[in-house]
This record gives sequence, structure tokens and C-alpha cells, in this order.
Amino acid sequence: MESSDRTPETSGTGQLLADGYRLVRRFVVFVLGISVLAVGTAMLLLPGPAFLVIPAGLGILALEFEWARRLLRRVREESSAFWKTRDDSGEDATSAEADAVSEKARGE
Repeated sequence: MESSDRTPETSGTGQLLADGYRLVRRFVVFVLGISVLAVGTAMLLLPGPAFLVIPAGLGILALEFEWARRLLRRVREESSAFWKTRDDSGEDATSAEADAVSEKARGE
């Protein structure tokens, strides 16, 4: 076998580079995803759009990790179920309750 017959896919060096690339990519996705997820979790107590940032972090992690895909799928299902339970008028229960309290306070 001549050296010109070798391709990067079949050579040991090519496979090593491909494995190294996958490992580095997985590490970068993990660090970035965990960082975004941590910021989103902090936003539960701090001002900010936590309910947008947390799924974004899970989406980043889902690029490489099956557990994150399952968790993201569950979050989607739960949020869909929440929005389906809303009133047909487009108001959720908390805003309807707040309207009732404010009307009662005004004496209506």
C-alpha cells in the first residue's frame, strides 16, 4: 500500500484527529451549555428572562448529550400543557384573579 492510497478517514492519524475534534467539541458544548444554564438559574432570583435562558442552555447541551435532549423534551411538553390550560379569553388564572382583586379594591 502506497502512502498516496491512504485517506485521512482510513489512516490512524485521521481517526485520532476526528476523535480529538469530537472530544473538544463535546467539551466546548458542555462548558457553554452549563454556563448558559447557570446564568438562567441565577435569573430565577435575579432580574432577567430565566424562562428563556434555561431552555436555551438545555438546547445547547442537547447538541451533544442525550440526557439534555430528554430534559428539553420534558420542558417543552410541560410548557405546552401549561399554555393549553389557559383560559380561552387569553388570560391566565393569575391575571384574572388580579383583576378581581383590583375591582374589589375599587369597590366595583
